[in-house]
Formats: sequence, structure tokens, C-alpha cells
Amino acid sequence: AENGYPVSPVLGKYWANAYRVYKEALNGPEFASWFATFAPGGRAPKIGEVWASPDHAATLRSIAETEAESFYRGELAEKIAAFSKQYGGFLAADDLAEYEPEWVEPISVSYRGYEVWEIPPNGQGLVALMALNIMNGFDVPSVPDVETHHRQIEAMKLAFADGKAYIADRRYMSCSLDELLSESFAAMRRAQIGAEALTPEPGT
Repeated sequence: AENGYPVSPVLGKYWANAYRVYKEALNGPEFASWFATFAPGGRAPKIGEVWASPDHAATLRSIAETEAESFYRGELAEKIAAFSKQYGGFLAADDLAEYEPEWVEPISVSYRGYEVWEIPPNGQGLVALMALNIMNGFDVPSVPDVETHHRQIEAMKLAFADGKAYIADRRYMSCSLDELLSESFAAMRRAQIGAEALTPEPGT
């Protein structure tokens, strides 16, 4: 963030696209700092141009040096709360000050001799585990071929559809992690993968 880095071709392309969309859609004064940070000089950085963000560096340094206290109860928290209040947001200083992290047990699946671990919902790690469960039922050659790549893509699409439909705070999910990570659910989803690309819908 402090020293900057040259913008890569892929990043430069999507950054320019985002800038064009945001320039039309984000007209309020609350977005001015976004443009000052990510479109210095009134445009997105060009491919190969070095982009730096010293304010981000200062923020990260403040978080590190105060063990995150500045973010929750210090100078950064005050700035966040003031900005939110100025533009009619709902986040207040008390929300930040009262935050406490929750210790959670990770979740895992076995995939071809590896135990793969993720943070449970409401995080999105469940998507990766569901996709691996789907792929577990397929033979995968040592050198992946087109069919293998197709199946991997389709497995990810199905898992993301399920994640979008079902992942929430665990206290409010409509189904259990055991159901979503079950072999029967994976088998049902696996059976939907054929030779052609799907428009994925959530499983039941």
C-alpha cells in the first residue's frame, strides 16, 4: 500500500471498467473519497502504472501498532462513525466499541487424502468444501483434461448457488452443515453435471 505496485493487465482492465460504472452510478459526496483513492487524477490507474495508497498504509499501521484498538475504540473508529453519521449510515461508535470476536470451530472435508479446513458460516468457506465433495466422486487424471476442468467449474457453480441460497448466520440457516456436506447431497449435485454448462440453481 505504501510503496505501490504496477497495475497488472487483468486488474487494470477491471479497474477501468469499475471506474466507468462508478462514475455514472456513485454521484453523492459520500463517494468522493473512493474516487480520490482509487481514481487519482480523475481516472483509473493505467496498466503498468504504479498505484500506491499511503492512507491505507497508515490505517494498516495504526491497526497493527494498537492491536486493532484504533479500529474499534480509537481514532479510526471515530472517523468511521463520524463518516457514517455524516451520510446517514447506521454504524455508530458503540457498534465498533462493543464488537467481540466469536471463537468458532472450523469445518472440514476429506479430499483425495487431504483434510481441507474452512471457517464455518456465515463465511463462504462452505462453498469450497461443497465443491470438493462434488468433485470427490469423479475420477481425476494426473494431468487434468478438458472434461476435468469442465467438472471443476460446474462443481464450483453448483456450490456457489447453494452457498447463495443457504449460507447465513448459523443460527438462522434453513438447513444444517451436516446436510450440506453430506455425501447424499454431493451425489445429487454431482449427478447434475453433464457434458454441457449449467445455469446453476440451488439444490434441495
